[in-house]
Amino acid sequence: MLPLILLGSITLGLSACSKEDEDSASSTNNQKTPEYTFEKLDPKLAWTYLGLRLQGVSPQEIDQGASPLPAPQKDLPQAGDQVISAYEVEEYLLRHANTYPRLAFSLFGEDLPWKSWTFLKKTKEEVLAKETSYELTFRKHIQKTSAFLINQGFSPESDDFKKALAIGLFFLTSNSRSEGKSIEDQIGSLVKQIQALGLNFDLAKWVREALKSKTPNGEESFIKGLRLESDLDQELSCVEALQQLTGDCTEYSKILFAALELAGLEPYFIFQDPWQQEDDPFFRKVRSQNYAYTHMLVGIRFKEAWLLLDPGRRKIIWVKDHPPHPGLSFSPLSMQEYLAKDLENQAVSFAKKGQLDQSILTYQKAISLDPNNLSALYGISIAKLDAGKIQEAFQSLEQAIQKYPTNKQYVFPHAYFIRGTAYLRQAIEDPSKLKDAVKDLTEAIKKVPHADTYLIALGGIISPNAQRYLMSQFPNLNQQEIGRLNSLLIACLYWEAGYPELAKTGILSFLQSGDIPEAALLLEDQDGFSEEVKKYYYELQQNKN
Repeated sequence: MLPLILLGSITLGLSACSKEDEDSASSTNNQKTPEYTFEKLDPKLAWTYLGLRLQGVSPQEIDQGASPLPAPQKDLPQAGDQVISAYEVEEYLLRHANTYPRLAFSLFGEDLPWKSWTFLKKTKEEVLAKETSYELTFRKHIQKTSAFLINQGFSPESDDFKKALAIGLFFLTSNSRSEGKSIEDQIGSLVKQIQALGLNFDLAKWVREALKSKTPNGEESFIKGLRLESDLDQELSCVEALQQLTGDCTEYSKILFAALELAGLEPYFIFQDPWQQEDDPFFRKVRSQNYAYTHMLVGIRFKEAWLLLDPGRRKIIWVKDHPPHPGLSFSPLSMQEYLAKDLENQAVSFAKKGQLDQSILTYQKAISLDPNNLSALYGISIAKLDAGKIQEAFQSLEQAIQKYPTNKQYVFPHAYFIRGTAYLRQAIEDPSKLKDAVKDLTEAIKKVPHADTYLIALGGIISPNAQRYLMSQFPNLNQQEIGRLNSLLIACLYWEAGYPELAKTGILSFLQSGDIPEAALLLEDQDGFSEEVKKYYYELQQNKN
């Protein structure tokens, strides 16, 4: 019988062991069983822990953690230290949600987005008895592909078998944007990628065999996959994406993850930051659209390397030297980190629809799962600003700025950007805030790699806010003059950020298009600008005169 667990956010002591531990203890002169302490287990998580124990999960299993990846919070207990944290309980359940669906639904309150079935079942037997048509489809492909590989001489226990099975499921779920290409051409381009992995069998024959299968919507095409439409403006779960046949890289990855998990291949969600992919045309395009976009794919870890499967881009990558890998930066996510990222994406969708209160609540869920998620912290800040909750927004931004120096994965100081633009908004009513805006925006540019590209984005962020400020300060100027004065303001910000050549070009262009006396007032009233930029401006003006 399990000892009584006290509920609450307190440190708990519990002596518990498995039957094997009990037998071992009795055979070694009644050696004491390990004692476990609990950190930050609130009542809901304490009941979740109790539920896992009642179903036979030992404290040792939970203590070891559910993922070989590092916990997202550095101050958490480590695996094997006989301390059980909230992170370990949640992560264990996320990794084993197939086995404990009721507990998972009870803890998280909704279906996990990467599952091909729902948790609204009473028992494990009912889950297996009432599989959705999508899961049955996946299982049929898994069985067919496995049988084909075994017939080709692969051992089911070998890594090559697992790689090939993963690639077969990749074909089912990969993006079908290659319109106009024949099936043979598509097969040919994919074969070239697979051959680099050194799998020694006739891949083209395998794919043609798979083409005889029927996908859920009746298309007689394995290579065209599930034929989802892309470019979504909202986040869908795996099941929703399959039902609506729509999704982008995140939805494709959820579907592929569900299939790989059913095949027992232990997949991971992989996160890519477009700003770290320097030479890739795809990410260059993403960077030009919005600096906040990210890319999601799926990976499987083998002893010698990562197999990265990117269904959104129809790419297969075999990475033997990570980290680092030239031109390719990626981060495997724990299940908690991915769930937090998915909630963050949902919050963005709510914000786009103007549902700011719902967006803020969803961001809060994401941050509770992964407190080091800087993009969620700056996202909730934007939502709070848009909702008029200015002071709350500044508190969230301060948290992000405090975390930034120690965060090695996320390289962008978005919080400085957002706080700077918030100060610009305040400067309309309180001109003294412009100094704070200049300071934060300058700090942001200093910390950003790929600055030449990012500066263009900065101009787009500053301009609308700065123009409102300038119009309030110089109501006698027309719209064209305000626009020119705004370009001078941005040029001066570039100088402060350490890009004097860019600033000089902007200042020269301003003076060549005609003088505006208010420019001197803008420079002199702002002690945020250095004497160097003022001196350069006045020297150019004197030479011109």
